Amino acid sequence: MGGSFFIGLTGLNASSLGITNVGSNLANTNTVGYKATNVFYEELRAATSGGAESGQGVQPSSTQQVWSQGNIQQSQLATDMAIRGSGFFVVGDGISAEFYTRAGNFTLDAEGKLVTADGLYVLGYPVTEATGEINTNTNLVPLDLKPGKVLPAVATTEIRFTTNLNADAPVGEAFSTTVKIYDSLGVAHPVTIRFEKTAPGQWDYEMTVPSSSVSGGGSGVLSTGQITFGPDGKLDTPAADITGITFAPASGADPVNFTWDLWDELDPTKTYMTQYRLPSSTSQTFQNGQAAGTLDEMIVRSDGVIEGIFSNGETAPLAQIGMALFASPQNLVRTGNNLYARTTQSGEPTIGTPATGGRGNVQGNALELSNVDIAEEFIKLILYQRQYQANSRIITTADQITREAIQLKQ
Repeated sequence: MGGSFFIGLTGLNASSLGITNVGSNLANTNTVGYKATNVFYEELRAATSGGAESGQGVQPSSTQQVWSQGNIQQSQLATDMAIRGSGFFVVGDGISAEFYTRAGNFTLDAEGKLVTADGLYVLGYPVTEATGEINTNTNLVPLDLKPGKVLPAVATTEIRFTTNLNADAPVGEAFSTTVKIYDSLGVAHPVTIRFEKTAPGQWDYEMTVPSSSVSGGGSGVLSTGQITFGPDGKLDTPAADITGITFAPASGADPVNFTWDLWDELDPTKTYMTQYRLPSSTSQTFQNGQAAGTLDEMIVRSDGVIEGIFSNGETAPLAQIGMALFASPQNLVRTGNNLYARTTQSGEPTIGTPATGGRGNVQGNALELSNVDIAEEFIKLILYQRQYQANSRIITTADQITREAIQLKQ
């Protein structure tokens, strides 16, 4: 009878563990990034007596995470992120401790660092200040997304007009077009080009800025010359871009020195100036300078790049999220607070950027919800309850038989 008591006890322990696991899953139904766990069991080694084997009950063999994708829910916070696919966000104290999580409910701390709900830094790749580009050939660092970040002004070095001058225009007719350029302090200066037809296929031009833009109130004339067109309506001369256009701005900034692009760098046969029998018009202008701006908001791209939108209308990368992959994520150990830690069995993480090397994409303004299936968990709960009742009945029956046997002996 002692064996029956023991077998029933193993069943009670097994079903009790299952009920506890279901309870934990159900309690975390609304936990961001939570992954449900399943308990697996195995029979205890059978005992041999007189050539016959008898079972010795059941014991838990393992508890495994269910790594299926949780539903993605939109969020109003730019710092919220969800992973679609495989991988983990990498978080830590910025010194030595490193953990992994699927919970992307991040915020900014008092220093402007991106952190988890528990204050751990979210790790990733920084922007190199000198180039403004993300450096992925470095160790992961805490991401600095301080509000009010300034995007420096960039002086214009190149301008372009996609313009058609009317081939039917009479001699003496004029057409003007304007583009706004910037000096090294980010001060805007309107540059106007006036074209005047002087003969068939021939136009004189004058490029000016307002005299108020020029240091000392000097002449605002920057460049003059002549352009000619061939019978096919394409630019004939100048045969090259016009370089060395310069002036000293009244703002006190460095002298502005720029090039007027007339020919396509990638296709030397293509020109930005034409003369067809169409009304004179400019369809597009381009210049590569910008005013200074402050960070207004952020967006997260699918490749994990956090891009800033600045008050000057420009965008620039701020950082890129790092992402970890494991050969055996089943062997990661839960440490609480939605965090996992690596183990010998899980293998070392392979760190990289989202959407590369089998890593999932990142969705901004979104959170991955728990993947707990409530209906499935309640079915398990019923089964564990029945299992518990059955094993309780085994112990009760064994107890009754034992008491009857004792009474018979008496």
